[in-house]
Amino acid sequence: MADETSKPKNERAQYLLLQDEKRARSVEFWRRDRVSEWPHDSLEYIFLGKAFHLVGDALFGERWNTRVPILANMPVLDGRREYVTNGFDGLTALLIFARYTHQDAPIPDAFAEFRRFGRRWKCPLPEEKWAEVFELYNRHEAATADAAIGMWNIVVKAMTEAAAQDQLCFGTMSPDGVFAPSPRVEWRTALAFRRFFECQMNPDNPYVEIVPNIEGLLNGLSHGHLLPDNAWIYVERTSFTTYWQSLRGDKVDGGQQSPAPNTSAEPAPEDLSVQMSATHRAIGEAVAALWPDGRMPAFSSVKDRNDLIFSKMKELTGKTTKRPDDVTFRRFFKRSGLS
Repeated sequence: MADETSKPKNERAQYLLLQDEKRARSVEFWRRDRVSEWPHDSLEYIFLGKAFHLVGDALFGERWNTRVPILANMPVLDGRREYVTNGFDGLTALLIFARYTHQDAPIPDAFAEFRRFGRRWKCPLPEEKWAEVFELYNRHEAATADAAIGMWNIVVKAMTEAAAQDQLCFGTMSPDGVFAPSPRVEWRTALAFRRFFECQMNPDNPYVEIVPNIEGLLNGLSHGHLLPDNAWIYVERTSFTTYWQSLRGDKVDGGQQSPAPNTSAEPAPEDLSVQMSATHRAIGEAVAALWPDGRMPAFSSVKDRNDLIFSKMKELTGKTTKRPDDVTFRRFFKRSGLS
């Protein structure tokens, strides 16, 4: 008879393997050189990946760039979380070790072998070196990663809350190019955040996350492609333009709306021309720095919250600036979808 105590261990190992694969797939999807492979927009819909970058730039300005989603989904190797030695976690650990110890001889082969063999790849990093990797990560990588994770969470929260409040309307495009609107109720779920990792979902079973099975992992299921039964996610263009304009908050005199977002270019730091008031940008940067996981604690008063944010604003800029009034703070939180 098989040892029953091994079953939970095997299930945990498979869970960690799937989480590792999700990270690898997400990073591959958001890579700059993969953007040209994203599905095209239509007259009625904007691809979610492009819309995500536009919202991120609107909220964070110069702090936002195409590396944010990548950094936000990289493995967190701080020594406090479980990891997969021979998976994407292992490749990342090898890169960190090489980057900061200048021992980069195995890196080219590791990249090629990981892409070729996938889950069958064996990380050449000795087990005794992992403690050093954790130390290097915490010293050199953690702060940047935390900032990226904070901005990622804020954009995801802003867009999902806008969808739940009927400000944004989503849809899907099937592999054969057919668009279909998504019922708004499907976005009123706490699990909607999962759909941003690769901008895809199963329209026929929207509350179930489709993940590669173990057999698919071992056989090298291609990254950057639709999983079985999934469809690409889009944002309805009219609702997105209105939402994007509300983030900018810059209607011209007489109530005429500002120009629609430029979605014809690939997202790149120099291409995202979304503008937001300098004050709102500074508030967004302070919020991301204070609560990188996007979870803002409860405050005894709005004034206490705003005072703390202002203190962080001064710390980040190194300048003594005038405190924004409470109306400015309130408008920022309303437009960003945060609370």
